[in-house]
Amino acid sequence: MSERFRVIDPRSVLFGLEGEARLNVLALVSARLWESTGLGAQRIYRAFEEDVQSGYGGGVNGALLAVARVPEARDVHWMAVRLRHPVAIADGDAVDLVFAIVGPDADPMLPQVMRCFDRVTRDLPALGGLRNARSRNPFCAELAWALERASRPSAIAVR
Repeated sequence: MSERFRVIDPRSVLFGLEGEARLNVLALVSARLWESTGLGAQRIYRAFEEDVQSGYGGGVNGALLAVARVPEARDVHWMAVRLRHPVAIADGDAVDLVFAIVGPDADPMLPQVMRCFDRVTRDLPALGGLRNARSRNPFCAELAWALERASRPSAIAVR
């Protein structure tokens, strides 16, 4: 698992994205994810909406984990987003980090990648490093460290 995150593809990172609300941010992310997935942006966005309606797409520690389960996806793709300003989400909290994942339920990597990003949302030092990054390259370095750490469950204390 950790090999998957050793080098962060800069196309998997959006730094300083402007957004007004959770669904607006997810629409912008969907438009970027279609490039790597080959799926339509509207298809990805609808899957994110389904995730939100199911109650899963909530924020933890100012970070949103959004999952688009798309059966026709060939494999798992993800994107990390640092928002320029926090945006409100449905439960009244605000988020400034978004981790978006797209993949088919049948892919065994999907739950592993979801667990890894879920651990990052609960790792306060990692979130602090991501928030303190002032540009894309330091953000990518912090993200690589956070994901490497999160891929080793024993490295993060259970909260």
